[in-house]
Amino acid sequence: MRKNGKTKKKKKKKKKKKKKKKKKKKKKKKKKKNRKKKKKKKKKKKRKKKKKKKKKRKEGEERQYERYKSKKQIKSKIKKIKKETSNFRSKM
Repeated sequence: MRKNGKTKKKKKKKKKKKKKKKKKKKKKKKKKKNRKKKKKKKKKKKRKKKKKKKKKRKEGEERQYERYKSKKQIKSKIKKIKKETSNFRSKM
């Protein structure tokens, strides 16, 4: 570059150093707890449990009823035998 007959040295451009980019640590995304789904699951579980309990209770009641029936039958048989024996004794 010339200015007033004098030569001027060209200024050397300084090379800019590239800054190294720091790697950002990835933040672990917290999973949103889907409460509605959880509640639904809990309700389903509760319903299943209730059904199971109902079934068990029904079975238990049936068993109890069968026991009761068999006891009744035994009692009625004893009664019959007693009646027969008393009749037999009175006839003698």
